[in-house]
Amino acid sequence: MQEELNLDQLRQKITTVSGAELIRLQAFLESEIQRRKQILSQIPAITLEQIPLRVQTRMTFYSIVRRRKICNLAEVGRITLIETLALLKPADLQSFKSLNQRAYSEVMNELAKLKIPYESIALWDLKMIDENPVLSIPQRAGGLTEPVSSVGHIPKV
Repeated sequence: MQEELNLDQLRQKITTVSGAELIRLQAFLESEIQRRKQILSQIPAITLEQIPLRVQTRMTFYSIVRRRKICNLAEVGRITLIETLALLKPADLQSFKSLNQRAYSEVMNELAKLKIPYESIALWDLKMIDENPVLSIPQRAGGLTEPVSSVGHIPKV
């Protein structure tokens, strides 16, 4: 609700700016969109089930993701990491952190290993993401490494 109010206020302000200011605003918005697409292009195209996590951590993380995307538990693992980061809001991670600090730390460590900055969460709209196949990466299960099926999205820049 607060986001909608801010958007309405922004729209009202935009209607009152001069043409020169509007052109500067357009240039800024275009550069910001490109910056965010660049961030997307650096995120590995993997699904959540491809991220090595403890069972309890995975279940807690999936429950946070399911709050934003209505789906059953089996489908959550097939959501791409890019989609997940687009769905989640910083408040979701705060909730995750307060629910289970250890699980939160584990997920943040795995994201750090993938070189995904915390700040990249909730930076883009799903409309910025194009559909493409996900690259397969090995998944650890019981000390064994085996390939995981490749289904999902890769951002197009």
